[in-house]
Amino acid sequence: MQLNSSFEFYRWFMPMFLHVDFMHITFNLLSQLIIGGFIERIFGFWRTLGIYIISGVGGTLLGCLINDKISVGASGAIFGLCSALVLLCSEIDRMADSQLESSGPQPVSYTHLTLPTNREV
Repeated sequence: MQLNSSFEFYRWFMPMFLHVDFMHITFNLLSQLIIGGFIERIFGFWRTLGIYIISGVGGTLLGCLINDKISVGASGAIFGLCSALVLLCSEIDRMADSQLESSGPQPVSYTHLTLPTNREV
């Protein structure tokens, strides 16, 4: 994709809304519903939209740098939502680790585990 002198910026984000066939749009919509819905409940509508648009434009531009073929689909935007989820999980994990370290040693209880056995009682 090459921009001409009229600066057709719409070409940066239009591939997010174009799809090759029915299966392509179906799986992209399913991914957006599952991952996007979860991210939206955490970050809110506007932040999720920002993540989606920035990731989609970034995916389109990266695709242009890698090859000269036409790029369609929302894969870049969906990977951006997945990346936000991974970063959120790593931040929660880091915060939980720092909370545990600051509160001292914690007792460990395994009473919540139920192991399957083949013996009858």
